[in-house]
Amino acid sequence: MRLNAVRIDSLPGLAGPLEVERLQPGVNVIVGRNASGKSSLVRALAAVLYPDRHAGQAAVRLELEDASGRRITVSRLGAQVEWQGGGRVAERPNLPPVDLLAAYLLRLEDLIALQPSAGSADAGALNEHMSQRLRLELTGGVDLRALRDGIPKPKTAGQKEATALRRAESALAKLRRERDALLQRQERLAEDREARTVAEAAAERLRWVGEARDLVADLEALSRCQAELAALPPQLERLTGEESEDLSRLRQKLVACAREEERLTEALAAAERDASTAALPESLTAGEAVRVVDRAKELCRLEQKLEQAEVEAQAATAAREAAWRRMGGVPAPAETAIGPEVVDRVERLVHQQLVVRARLSTIRRGLAALGDHGTSPSASEEHRADGGAGPLGHRLEALRRCRTDLARWWEARSSVGRLGKGALAVALALAGAGTVLALAAPSAAAGSLFAEPWPAAVASGAAALWLLLCLVSSLRSGSAAGRAALSDLQRSAAAADVSVPSHLTTVSAARLLDETSAQVAQLERELAREEERSRELAELRVNLSEATREAQRTAAELGRLRTVHGFAPTSAVGEDGEPAEAEGSPDAGFAYWLSAALEHGRACSRLAAAQATVRDLEDRVSDVRSEVIGFLGRSAPTVSDWAAAGGTDVLTACEQVSSAIARRDAAAREATDLRRALERAVADRREAERSLSALARRLAHPEDESAQPEVWSPAALDDLALTARRLVDALPGWRQARTEEAELRTRVDYRRQRLTEDLELLAAAEARDLAAIEELAALASAADAEVQRLTEKINRVEAEVQLAEGKRALEEASADAQRARDDLEAHLDEALEASAARTLLDVVEEEHESAVRPAALERARSWFSRFTHDDFELVFEQDADGEWRFGAVDKRAGAGGSRLAASELSTGTRAQLLLAARLAFALDAERSYSTEAMPVEPLPFFLDEALTTSDPERFSQVANAIFDVSQETGRQFIYLSARDEDAELWRDVAA
Repeated sequence: MRLNAVRIDSLPGLAGPLEVERLQPGVNVIVGRNASGKSSLVRALAAVLYPDRHAGQAAVRLELEDASGRRITVSRLGAQVEWQGGGRVAERPNLPPVDLLAAYLLRLEDLIALQPSAGSADAGALNEHMSQRLRLELTGGVDLRALRDGIPKPKTAGQKEATALRRAESALAKLRRERDALLQRQERLAEDREARTVAEAAAERLRWVGEARDLVADLEALSRCQAELAALPPQLERLTGEESEDLSRLRQKLVACAREEERLTEALAAAERDASTAALPESLTAGEAVRVVDRAKELCRLEQKLEQAEVEAQAATAAREAAWRRMGGVPAPAETAIGPEVVDRVERLVHQQLVVRARLSTIRRGLAALGDHGTSPSASEEHRADGGAGPLGHRLEALRRCRTDLARWWEARSSVGRLGKGALAVALALAGAGTVLALAAPSAAAGSLFAEPWPAAVASGAAALWLLLCLVSSLRSGSAAGRAALSDLQRSAAAADVSVPSHLTTVSAARLLDETSAQVAQLERELAREEERSRELAELRVNLSEATREAQRTAAELGRLRTVHGFAPTSAVGEDGEPAEAEGSPDAGFAYWLSAALEHGRACSRLAAAQATVRDLEDRVSDVRSEVIGFLGRSAPTVSDWAAAGGTDVLTACEQVSSAIARRDAAAREATDLRRALERAVADRREAERSLSALARRLAHPEDESAQPEVWSPAALDDLALTARRLVDALPGWRQARTEEAELRTRVDYRRQRLTEDLELLAAAEARDLAAIEELAALASAADAEVQRLTEKINRVEAEVQLAEGKRALEEASADAQRARDDLEAHLDEALEASAARTLLDVVEEEHESAVRPAALERARSWFSRFTHDDFELVFEQDADGEWRFGAVDKRAGAGGSRLAASELSTGTRAQLLLAARLAFALDAERSYSTEAMPVEPLPFFLDEALTTSDPERFSQVANAIFDVSQETGRQFIYLSARDEDAELWRDVAA
């Protein structure tokens, strides 16, 4: 697959877009400064062809050509890759595996250090992959190293297995002794179980002894609690514990109600006095007062509008008089309507007339500057109109023909002379060298073509004579062409008025050619200037004609408007479209008079509207004033004083009357609210007294309810508070005694029910006989201790028996001993088998490597020998650590056939070795991965500054090798460099 073009819009690590086009088959050299994105071409190719390996966002487009010549376009946008061929979606071809991608790239780092740690990660992985694959091919595809590593190595000589056997036999003997003792203890278990049954029956009473003791204690506590409850007052049962707080709250409420009742009585008397002192008729309501206040405010607004309308009428009168004066006392004709649109049109026409005059003046100045004063077109313009045939044109054409003939003569003269002399020198040198070599060669040299030197000398002389005859023929034909070119040059020089020397040489011809070219350029510039001036003159004449027509149209329209409105007779119009009268005559005056007439009409309209508004406002002010004065007359006796007052004074009086009515109504409402509040305060006081009486009855104070007071005085309240505090303080003790009594009764009943199992203990507890209970408890404790002792003994023996039966320790110990014997025997057998296997693998590997050589290794050795002109031979052998590495044998004279590692070679030789190995490995891998149905599409090879550190001679050797590989395999190579010198060296090698 060949790469034709690359377009990179975005790629991680690339600053901007990058594009490379027109890549050719064979070797391509791309030169760019460092960090310009050359290496990004390789990353872009990998990101498109192998998107799974190169994740991330990218925008790359590749143009490829497969082995059959079909053009393919591959595009990657983001993470999506699309293949197209022939304008349709195509399938991805069978590309080399991603593990071989590094085989197509040779970088400077690969030449500096071949170890994976010093080079890039991909190069190190590739070298390891190449070594692994070549090693497998050397052994027929069998990984002998993996087989050798899989052979187990014995760690000991069998001492560990022998020690394990001795320990297993000792443990087996110990377990047999312990089993015999356990069988004896198991035979005595039946006697211990019978004794435990008898002791359990006697110890059964022990679990009820505690209940009997607790029953005695609860009965005594119940008697004490009942005695405490009998000594407390009986009324505590009716109390809640909050009587003191309730009494304090009711007492405060009673005092507050009395004070509120007194305050409300005084406030009611004051409100009734305020309502009776207002001297206003009852017919005046607050709603009417608010409405009249609004009418008074409206009266003020109407008076302000009336003042504004009078001011507007005065302003309209002044504007009408000013417009009359501007018109000069001459009114406009009644039959013509002067509207804003007429005035605007006249003003636009006057402005347009001024603009046209300025434009005409500018055009005339431009014509004068170009030399046109209204006459006919100049000669140069006539010359342009005739198609450019004039003195300048004829002179220019003659000079161009002369320049062309002079160049043809100079080319014929110089090529014939130089080529003829050069060919003669080369021919004579080659013939002389051949003759000398033939004569100097020994006549009896082994393997020579001729036995004697004289035939070779004769052949060389004949070749020189033939070359000399060809040269003489070429000189004759060149002389004829030069004479014909000189004749044409003399004719064209005479037509162009150019003097040609009688003895014309190549030097004088070159000087005359430069002078002729300078004259041609000068005449071309002059001809261009003439054409530009003609174009500008034609454009100015067209603009002059248009401006003249515009001026005539504007003047005619202004004259028509003056006639229609009777301002002045129509002005005469000249040939150039301008008015005959001077600037500032009726055109501007007509516009000024029309504007004044329009303003006079507007002022009259405003004055009529303002006078109508004044009359309407005066009527409305009169009506509103009458209504407001009538309201004030009902509330105040001096009506005549308000009739002459202004709107502001009337509004103040109405607001005062409205405020007085509002205060009167508020006092009446307040008196009503106070009466209701006084009734509620009296009801609250009576409710508090009833609550105090109920609380006193609950506290039984006094004990005789008939002696309870109807009105609670402070002293009675104090006595009631003392009684409540005494009873509330005793209430917690009474509640605790009641709770304890209930709990004790419950426990006594529960314990009596449980002791029904042992009636003897129940009777002793009911009689509260603790001595009898303790005697029964001592007998039960002794029996319980015996039960525990026997139970522990029985459980211990049963556990030992169960453990021995569950673990099967004796059988396991026997099995462990047998396994130890088997392990010792197996260890001896494995040691013998491993030793035999290692010996067999060594013999197989030595015999197979001497008979099989991989195809890739043989191809790499052949190319490396050809690249170095048989100075070095590639080897692939093991180092001291057993690892396979590339190297070379130095076959140059004096080197003695020394073996060198790749890191010991020079940069150029190392490049040749790596290039041969990489190419051979890649081609062989492609062939191995290809099938007849799906052949692998090869990729281009990239050399990233691989020869930067090479000297010119080594550079030339490596470059020649790359050209040989490209021609032999048809593969495409792309060389990336930051030096222009590398490109020059590649050109020299290509030449």
